[in-house]
Amino acid sequence: MMASCSEDKTVRLWQPTNGRLVRFARFSTAITALIWSINGEVLYAGATDGKVYCLDPESLAVRRVVKACEGRIYGLAVSSDGKWIIACGEGGTVVVVR
Repeated sequence: MMASCSEDKTVRLWQPTNGRLVRFARFSTAITALIWSINGEVLYAGATDGKVYCLDPESLAVRRVVKACEGRIYGLAVSSDGKWIIACGEGGTVVVVR
């Protein structure tokens, strides 16, 4: 499964072998960064509202929301052990979010 996000406030999941859209969800804010958990059981989405949305990849339902910073999140990273999510935000902020 591949994931994409857009300024149109959507997250889309794709089947990479045939390019078919599998599912999508619309949010109240633009999603600007995505990263999968190490085990693939969670899709993390960073948004323009400074929050990280923890999504269920089967349904794209929001499991949890964590406020990471003020303003837009530009990038997300997962630690090698999968215990920490790092959000890079507006103004050069780097925040550990887990």
